[in-house]
Amino acid sequence: DGRFGTYSLGFNYPKMTDQSIQTDGHNIDKSLCKGFNGQGYQRGISFSIVDNLDYNNAFVGHYEAGDIQYFGHYSYGNLNLIYWKETKNFANGCSAHISGSAYV
Repeated sequence: DGRFGTYSLGFNYPKMTDQSIQTDGHNIDKSLCKGFNGQGYQRGISFSIVDNLDYNNAFVGHYEAGDIQYFGHYSYGNLNLIYWKETKNFANGCSAHISGSAYV
């Protein structure tokens, strides 16, 4: 019960990088941060927010986010059940942005 439920800020397009504990969380190869590789293929990596509940909030969603799926998301009694201003097709070519979810 609050102002923000599940909500990401900024430009959220996850990619496979070389970040690791060994690199202290830094990207060594900065080219891995680009949206496309040398052959023109997307660098996106898909992930899901699974079995999540948002209840009685003002804002739920994103301004800009891609390769993110809500799977089993339940948004109940929020002022904005889901807000997603900008996205793109999944890099894997087949995933849905929302699956098995309910907005009441």
